[in-house]
Amino acid sequence: MSAYGAGQQTSAYGAGQTSAYGAGQTSAYDAGQQTSTYGTGLQTTRVTRLPDGTVRWSHSRGSNHPAPYPPVPHDFTTRAHAASDDALRFATPVEADAQHGTWDTAGSRSAARLLLTGDGASEQDGRDGPDEPDGPVGSMLGRLGARLRVLHTARPVTAYLGEYPPPPGLTRFQPWLDGGRGTRAGAGFHYRLRSSLGPDRLAKLREFTETLLRATDADTVLHGWLTLGNIVMPDDPGPGRPAVVLSGLEAARGRPETDIGWIVGEIEEFRRTAELASTPRPLLPGLTTAFLEGYGPGGWDRDVVAAGAVVRIATHAHDFANYVGWHASLHTYVPMLADLLDSDGNTALPDP
Repeated sequence: MSAYGAGQQTSAYGAGQTSAYGAGQTSAYDAGQQTSTYGTGLQTTRVTRLPDGTVRWSHSRGSNHPAPYPPVPHDFTTRAHAASDDALRFATPVEADAQHGTWDTAGSRSAARLLLTGDGASEQDGRDGPDEPDGPVGSMLGRLGARLRVLHTARPVTAYLGEYPPPPGLTRFQPWLDGGRGTRAGAGFHYRLRSSLGPDRLAKLREFTETLLRATDADTVLHGWLTLGNIVMPDDPGPGRPAVVLSGLEAARGRPETDIGWIVGEIEEFRRTAELASTPRPLLPGLTTAFLEGYGPGGWDRDVVAAGAVVRIATHAHDFANYVGWHASLHTYVPMLADLLDSDGNTALPDP
């Protein structure tokens, strides 16, 4: 698994990640503009620093992406603006079509990248490291929780939900889980997962996925693919330079627990991969607590968030197998998922 350090990535975190984690990136100069490009068969991310200091992030569909990007609903643009503040902005693309989306930001690194490599903080300079709840990522996650709640609740949604598809991660994961067909190493990993988890755990994983996709009276507008790789941290934090959540291309409808569980599951995946690499990071659960405390009590079901955390980790493993290919670390996701399923995902959450 990954030790999250430069040159140490030996897992799905760091060997060509399915989001903008940044490992394996290449750098070049294009007309005087520094660029980084990295990606998978699902999506390619390009980061370009423009002459005026703006950092432009672009997502393009990969060769195995299952569908064109849908238009960003006008309602989502309005909702994203209402949910933003001076410290964190849900940004919709400045340009978008069926193949690409582009956002302007003040940063060149995602929150996931900071957790993978650190941010240069050390005990000697007295600054908080990336795992610290009061550090840059922890502070951002508390704000993310608070503003995500506004995204979920700011406006009546009944009249607009028909404009939104289900969450894209779930709609590509469920058919694979049920049928086993995939690209690259998808079919092989499904066989490994199915034969090792056993029928009861596999049935529970299907049940968790169906729970997230099942329509309820609590359905609302979701970010749809809320990951730390889609959150751009400012290079020079300060007024007018918020963290930016790249938003809009995956806007979806569903239970709020889907967005919440996606962040909870990602942090749990970081924690467990670090433990397996014998480089434990005991402060990471504090980031989960900061995020959930920011979101606040009420309006979400703990059991469904726990289920969402498990499905998020399984979806990341699916995406790696199907859009990157085989890697030995995929073997480690099987016992990880087995343990999470045996606890109904509750080990990903702080004690109630």
